[in-house]
Amino acid sequence: MIRARAAELQVGDMQDFIIKKYVNNTVNEQTFVLQYSGKHCNVWLEKADNWQITSEMVAELGAEFDVNIYDRMTAAFGPVYDLDGDGKVAIFLYDIQEGYVEGSGIPYIGGLFMRDDLTDDPEYNHMDALHIDTYPSIYSHGAYNLSKSKSTIAHEFQHLIEISATLTSNVVELPLWVNEGLSTAAEHMIYGPQENRISQYNEYVEPGDPLAEWDGNLSDYALSYLFFQYLRIQTQDFTGGGEALYRQIVQTGGTATQAIEQAIKQFYPYTNMDQIIRNFYIALTLNEDTGAYGFGGETPFKIIEPKFYTGSSINLRSGTALIKKGPISNF
Repeated sequence: MIRARAAELQVGDMQDFIIKKYVNNTVNEQTFVLQYSGKHCNVWLEKADNWQITSEMVAELGAEFDVNIYDRMTAAFGPVYDLDGDGKVAIFLYDIQEGYVEGSGIPYIGGLFMRDDLTDDPEYNHMDALHIDTYPSIYSHGAYNLSKSKSTIAHEFQHLIEISATLTSNVVELPLWVNEGLSTAAEHMIYGPQENRISQYNEYVEPGDPLAEWDGNLSDYALSYLFFQYLRIQTQDFTGGGEALYRQIVQTGGTATQAIEQAIKQFYPYTNMDQIIRNFYIALTLNEDTGAYGFGGETPFKIIEPKFYTGSSINLRSGTALIKKGPISNF
């Protein structure tokens, strides 16, 4: 696939890129139009756009990445592997085909990062790129809203940074639940508390649901989001803690124990991963305003509902804890 060099690109130019269609699990070539070219990104809109996404909308997303996302995230998580050497991240805007039908209840994919784009595989784009959905992420129910897409760009950009570390620094890729937790942390860092994730925890997480397993359910996203907010809050009073913790985890890589335990031991040298997870589950239950068993009294987390196990037996999976109410004893 022959493309114009970055220096030759102008707004309005058309090029073909590879996208993934989830309805039939194939990769396909599709034509895009360059609608925005900024300091840190080029934003391409699919030529066959059926949702009347305007150039002003595209420019708003591009400016958001240039001004509010790129510098903060590269400082907090690490550098980007600029495979094609153009100094910019490509952002592709198109209707990601996953079978979504409005009102059907079928979930949709708001965005994705294709690791194969950062390889020499000729079937992919051979560039640092993010794929962002237009329908229903931007256009839905007869109205336009860019807020979800902005947050998704931050989320997917963290994935790009994390894979960049594995490709440029010989870092072992993090487990998916850690990677996704960091991406939700990126959304929180840029756009504030993700109240939808807290609501999803209250609605979907069941006692005994494991933190350290990943099926891609809303409960998984909720647990991973809350875990990384717990880490942020528990370390934010230390130099190198809080949001600064994220970069160390990404750039260390490896297993969750290797990356997270090593980072936390700077501040709590006698802890280990089992204790961190146990304290996290206790914090979800007690939610104290101070100390290890809470979220620092931060208002958004005060609505977390405790999850008590009421059964008599359960097979606990790795990376979880079970909280059960018991009688109060007088000593």
